[in-house]
Amino acid sequence: WKSNWKNSSMDNMIKQWHSVNASFSLMESYGQSHSVEYERVAMLRSDVLYATPIDIYLLDNLHKIIDQDNSHFVMPPFCLYPVNDRMI
Repeated sequence: WKSNWKNSSMDNMIKQWHSVNASFSLMESYGQSHSVEYERVAMLRSDVLYATPIDIYLLDNLHKIIDQDNSHFVMPPFCLYPVNDRMI
């Protein structure tokens, strides 16, 4: 394959998800060995200043729907749905 933007972006996305998976594996391993049970986890960028609070339980701001059984992925509302640079 010739290196181009599309191939490079795909490589970076695969690397990103590998890192996410490694982070979750490390968190699960630590939790098991230290008897820690995580209720909710936020994966946030460390190079971004979040000027407004992010409610990691709120699923629908308009109707105030809250994820009470931890079964949803919550994405900040300051993106261009359905894609943003927080998690693709």
